[in-house]
Amino acid sequence: MPESIRKEIEYKNFIELIDKIQKDIDEEKPLSEMTEPLTKLLTKPEELLKSNQYIHEKSDKIKKLTKPSLKEKLEELKKLAAKRNRTELLGFKLNKFREIGEKEDGIQAGLHLIIADPHIGKSTLQRNLLFDLLESNPHLHILFVTLDDTTEDVIFGLISMLSGLSINNVKKTKGISNDEQAEIDKAYEKLHTFENRLCLLDAEIANNFTSIAHFAEGEIKNKKDIAIFVDAMFNIDTEEDSNQTLREKNIYRANELKRIADVYKIPVICTGEVRKRNSTDKPPTIHDIMESSKFAYNAKVIWILYPEDPTIKDPTYVIIMDWAKNKLSSFKGNTKLVCYGDKSQMEENSPDVIAREIEEITKRDGDKEQTDNSKGYSSKKLKKNHKRISNFNRYDPKDE
Repeated sequence: MPESIRKEIEYKNFIELIDKIQKDIDEEKPLSEMTEPLTKLLTKPEELLKSNQYIHEKSDKIKKLTKPSLKEKLEELKKLAAKRNRTELLGFKLNKFREIGEKEDGIQAGLHLIIADPHIGKSTLQRNLLFDLLESNPHLHILFVTLDDTTEDVIFGLISMLSGLSINNVKKTKGISNDEQAEIDKAYEKLHTFENRLCLLDAEIANNFTSIAHFAEGEIKNKKDIAIFVDAMFNIDTEEDSNQTLREKNIYRANELKRIADVYKIPVICTGEVRKRNSTDKPPTIHDIMESSKFAYNAKVIWILYPEDPTIKDPTYVIIMDWAKNKLSSFKGNTKLVCYGDKSQMEENSPDVIAREIEEITKRDGDKEQTDNSKGYSSKKLKKNHKRISNFNRYDPKDE
């Protein structure tokens, strides 16, 4: 028997074995009845378990075996377009980040990159987008893979975001006020409501593309809408030859992330840092992404973040989100966001945000000026903060 056919049969049997074990688990069969299939699974060759076939089977092999029919594809797309209402978004809606949702026509399938220098707000934006998608789309399931932080770090960050308290304060709650405890309790209860729709994985469980694809396929087999978030995409294990150069590994990462998005037809939203730059006086560009040509080519959307005023050291500051690439709509330009770094929160600019920020800055800086003049808090700084927050150009589709 030819080696290629033998491998095909072996892989087919392997997939059937996995499906049987999953079915037994779903039916809550006792472990004594699962001994045989589990033993078979553990004796499978290591290279088969590591093979990225979950993705490759659906792309490369099927394309080779099936001759595409233009007529069938045209009919399929015509029917699909006929089901879509012009007043509805093409992708998943966003309620909190309404402008971003409108500018992309909904968060659509494809690779999205959130790129910035360190400590600008990539992870904060990603987690706020994640939560907005969950709240705005009741049927959406999200697989969140964090390769920089642990799941504990992510959960504390989400509790901070939901409660409006600093992340360090939500990590130590003994002896706190009743009001703060009530906010933290509400945050935990809110997060618990997404137990069946949010799957958090860290590097101990899902540090490579095989495991990420495996968890995604489990959701898709159950006919669920799904989006994947990957924090720190450059930390994904490439599963390839250890002698690979960094460039080869990053090209592999770019190709596999695109493959997951394209094969499963889902949004994949990743964060990544730019390469070290000689100067940070100017905002980063696409060319500052490691292996920029491959990532720039594979991504449908690239958002590059940078502070509007790098000299501002406040925990609350304005971020410019540059739509450096957008293949999912006609929008080109920037979006302004407000980041509350001490609360793990981020918002789009809006009249309500502006009014609230002016009030908070006035109170905070006013109190500081009265109680600690020696530190140089003055009306000049207050006016600068007012201008910084109120000088937003809010995007309104009606203006176009």
